[in-house]
Amino acid sequence: MKGVALLASQWKTPVFGWVSQEEEFQDKKMYSTLVRFLGPLNRFPNVMFHLQSLFKWSQFSVVYDKRDPYRAVAEALYEKKSIENMDSSMNWYNIVNSFKVSNDMSDKQIEEIFRQIKKYSRIVVMALPWLDMRKYMLVAHKLGMSDGDYAFLCIHGDLYTYDRMETDVFSDLVWRKNDSYDSIAKDAFEPVFHVMMKPLEKTHWNLFKKIASDFTSSTNPNWNLPEPPEEYIPPDAYAPYLYDATLVWAILADKILKENKNPHDGEYMFLKATTLTDEVEVNGLTGKVNLDNHGDRNLNFQVLDMTENGTFESILTIKYQNKMMQVEFVNNKTEENLSRWPNGKVGIKYAPPDEPIYGFDGKKCPEQDEQPDRTFIYVFSAGGVVFVVVVATILYCILK
Repeated sequence: MKGVALLASQWKTPVFGWVSQEEEFQDKKMYSTLVRFLGPLNRFPNVMFHLQSLFKWSQFSVVYDKRDPYRAVAEALYEKKSIENMDSSMNWYNIVNSFKVSNDMSDKQIEEIFRQIKKYSRIVVMALPWLDMRKYMLVAHKLGMSDGDYAFLCIHGDLYTYDRMETDVFSDLVWRKNDSYDSIAKDAFEPVFHVMMKPLEKTHWNLFKKIASDFTSSTNPNWNLPEPPEEYIPPDAYAPYLYDATLVWAILADKILKENKNPHDGEYMFLKATTLTDEVEVNGLTGKVNLDNHGDRNLNFQVLDMTENGTFESILTIKYQNKMMQVEFVNNKTEENLSRWPNGKVGIKYAPPDEPIYGFDGKKCPEQDEQPDRTFIYVFSAGGVVFVVVVATILYCILK
């Protein structure tokens, strides 16, 4: 995309992207004709801001996989920008440290990372593939980090079809491997949230699969279509965003043609895209399309938590309404039953604080901060001893 978008900017040709998420593409002086339909990574700090506000957290440690998609998420978390229309006096979270990991690391190496985290943080953001989490949570459990004093947030930019959501995300596949560690692994996932982009609703996904299947063998003399495959291949998770990118391009092209202007003018097309969803409501396959003033999609996110039986369910969505993010509880959740924590505790009020009451290493302990002045005690005690000795000596001399 980088090469295509740079050339398109030079040639003033419109580009509608449905995969590229990297923060770099937000620079619309450089990529002046690029409109993006998959939520860009620079939305993640905004998501984390709303989670910190909800759970009263202000500092995190970050653990990220060395592979590019997850490294990019970690880098995006550091790039905290002002949320549109948000009060500038609001406080952003602080990342106290970060650690790079990989699948070939030993448990001992992971253990050392978690020991470092325990010195400075209680809330751990894990930029990892969801199904890689078990290895790390077993180590965390071994170190006592799943007892209710810590919280873990798996966050990534991976996209799932609804079929994969059912098999890989909503299920207990992340911790159940049918081995002797299953029971421990389930306990280890009690303090884990899964933060991800909201996928298509089930009805939309099934409808899209049917349409894609029906059109696989379609022919039309007006269309330059590829030869149909010998065997039907279902659409992937990104295909619906391509569909919506094409839909919005068509809407914009129609508007521009009605103005007797050139739809091949990429800069004008981009300008129209930044205001399109302010003027009309665009309901795409992936939901309501909301573009910001950078021509980037404002995509909704969801947070999942483990249920009592070990499967996962969505507990809240963080969605855009009139270009502003807002939190919405789902599945009949309230603050009282929103989240499940270790030891059977339920509700936001049981979320662990991001710092022990006396700080890490007891640095805020009153006994250390406010040591009483003992000089008077020492002087008074010494004086008392001298007085007793003097009186005893006088009495001895008199009675002698």
